[in-house]
Amino acid sequence: MTDPQEGEWDVDVVIAEKQVEYVDLRIRPELLEGFFECLFDDLSDERARSLLAATIERQDIDPAMLVDEE
Repeated sequence: MTDPQEGEWDVDVVIAEKQVEYVDLRIRPELLEGFFECLFDDLSDERARSLLAATIERQDIDPAMLVDEE
């Protein structure tokens, strides 16, 4: 996922007054799992838990549905 010419991802960025104000990142669906693994590897455990909790709440996901019962 490092070569934009491969078409794996596309990013749009808006910079205003020398600061990034908006980022829109699109990644081919089949690459999302690897992207998230890489992203979460770079976070502290506390920050990863915080982001996951916020996402679960925002998406109204029942945490019980996340348990793999195999």
